[in-house]
Amino acid sequence: ERFNYINPKYDYTIQSPQGSNVQIHNMMNNQQKDSMIAASAQQNAILFFFRSDCPYCHKYAPIVKEFAADYGFIVETISLDGRGLPEYPNPRYNPQLAQQLRVETVPAIYLLNPKQNKVTAVGFGLSDYGTLGNKIIAALTRKSGG
Repeated sequence: ERFNYINPKYDYTIQSPQGSNVQIHNMMNNQQKDSMIAASAQQNAILFFFRSDCPYCHKYAPIVKEFAADYGFIVETISLDGRGLPEYPNPRYNPQLAQQLRVETVPAIYLLNPKQNKVTAVGFGLSDYGTLGNKIIAALTRKSGG
């Protein structure tokens, strides 16, 4: 087993990763992902829609906050019931925007590009930190107008 780590060309799991090796294989893209997310934070803000009585929103808020801090996103918080969460005590109350974007499920994450005046749906429901990043990349790479 150790021989394989010293001589990777003999390790067939590198060519066809299995089990925990899949994670290692996927990490090779993580630097690209990180720089793409960080670059997008320069042009986009995160719109975080929630309700104060939503348990998933309470679980998601610290993840969103940490993620935004790590990558340099500004987070615009919009509360559907006008009340805040511990991490975001002073949200906006904007039912018109929620209606316009058809936000029916919370938590909901969108990207807002103020220069292009463009809003892109990222995802709905609770995600973990890594999945949030993947969803943002998916949103950024999605074809426009689709």
